[in-house]
Amino acid sequence: MTREVVACRPQDDITKAQKLMSQHRKSRMICVDDAGKLAGVISLSDIAQHQAGDAAETLKNVTTREAAPSAH
Repeated sequence: MTREVVACRPQDDITKAQKLMSQHRKSRMICVDDAGKLAGVISLSDIAQHQAGDAAETLKNVTTREAAPSAH
């Protein structure tokens, strides 16, 4: 289970979900209503079904790890 929870709202555009997933490197995120109650879960496969071209870029961003500086 992750400690950092990333969420969006039901009224948010799918591109906002993609940006949040990319920024936080999450392949899934929750969607909460104005009261903070769970409305659903969004996954990369959901994005792939609705925005096939953008899903590859989001996946790349989610899975990219920052390179550790080498100690030379």
